[in-house]
Amino acid sequence: MKKRMMRLAAGLLLGSVVLVSGVWVLSRELAMRETLYHGKPDKYWKVQVNAADATASNEANSILNAEIIPNLTQVMFHDTNDSALKLALVDKLNDLPGIEILFMPAQDRREAAAYELGYFGPAARSAVPALLEVLNGNDEAVHKPAVISLGCIRAEPATVIPALMRCLNDDYVNIKAVSALGQFGAAARAAVPQIIILMQANDPETKWAAGEALTEIDPDAYARARNAVQGTTNSAVVKEAGAMGTTSVK
Repeated sequence: MKKRMMRLAAGLLLGSVVLVSGVWVLSRELAMRETLYHGKPDKYWKVQVNAADATASNEANSILNAEIIPNLTQVMFHDTNDSALKLALVDKLNDLPGIEILFMPAQDRREAAAYELGYFGPAARSAVPALLEVLNGNDEAVHKPAVISLGCIRAEPATVIPALMRCLNDDYVNIKAVSALGQFGAAARAAVPQIIILMQANDPETKWAAGEALTEIDPDAYARARNAVQGTTNSAVVKEAGAMGTTSVK
């Protein structure tokens, strides 16, 4: 009887070990993994892109354009589905004590990819066509991060600035768009009339973003617009905005 109890206890212990080990292995398999490029995360390559060492910078730029941007673009456009089984397993395992599986749904992964394209700044110029394609599409999930990244990259102003100006009429992204235009500085002066109108918005965040952008694009126009907003009717401000849009950049 005693030997039988010992065998039972040993079996239960072994079963528990196997179960715990299985849960641990499954948790690791389901958890998100950071994408590595040549064994390094994209944060490493972001620093190297602008390194003073020309050899390191050239290598980073090569990897950025040949691997990082294509991979992020692929995720941004095509990483649209999650396995129902995988999602169910993550939910069930996260209900267990001591288990926390970090998992990002497909939509969040796509948003993150669009944001990450902008992390590299002007070095990610080759990502601009894909980001513009996002703005011309109907997938609003990635519109905001695409707008933000276009502002961070600050490339191809002849095509990017008009695209961002169209976004100023969209309440969903206009705050991000006006901030992105501000990063182009005086090159975005064509947007001044629309930005002045946004300075009249009831939303304090929109007002603030418009004012900040205008100080970067045309400080004199900002000063005149601020006075106009404080002392004139909406129709007078719109008229003044149109007049300002015809003046030359100093």
